[in-house]
Amino acid sequence: GIESKYPKQFSANFVNQKLSVDPITANEVSQALKTTFTYSNIFIQTSLEGTIAICKNLLASTEEQILILTPTERDAIQTHKLLAEPASALLHGKTKLPIRASLITNWRRGQIKLLIGTRQSALLPAKKLGLIIITQSSSDDYRITDRNPRFDVRLATQLQADQHNARLISCDHFP
Repeated sequence: GIESKYPKQFSANFVNQKLSVDPITANEVSQALKTTFTYSNIFIQTSLEGTIAICKNLLASTEEQILILTPTERDAIQTHKLLAEPASALLHGKTKLPIRASLITNWRRGQIKLLIGTRQSALLPAKKLGLIIITQSSSDDYRITDRNPRFDVRLATQLQADQHNARLISCDHFP
């Protein structure tokens, strides 16, 4: 169901089995998100596969940049493979320096439509960011407390969303 607790927040429960995604449900949730421009913070209870199904539907409907954040490198790689978008890029801690520099520059110029990355991606400037999706939003891997700069990705993305007037979608298995 869809429920609104605060004027600028939106919540939807989209629970599915671990490895199966109902395309009709994904489409319905995506349609609700497309028409929910008045909400800036959105929470969706779903699996990673459900998140990817929703992302695929949203990608086709926007020209703005989309940032998808994952807690680990493995999740970023898996998400990138499952989305298989030609205008997408993958950025994580093991990305080689020349490739990293090129990705950051192209993201800043708006030449990359979809960036899938780990924590560091939350700090990158974008040209026209319209949507930020945080997968597994309750993960402690989003909080950096052992080295500088110390920050929480969820708070950094909230600032990024406010600056760009973008929507922020948090997806997780748990409410």
